[in-house]
Amino acid sequence: MDRNFQPIRPNFGDLCQ
Repeated sequence: MDRNFQPIRPNFGDLCQ
């Protein structure tokens, strides 16, 4: 899961919400 966890990705913003 850590590997997929990348804050540099635009998708991360949507997931954070």
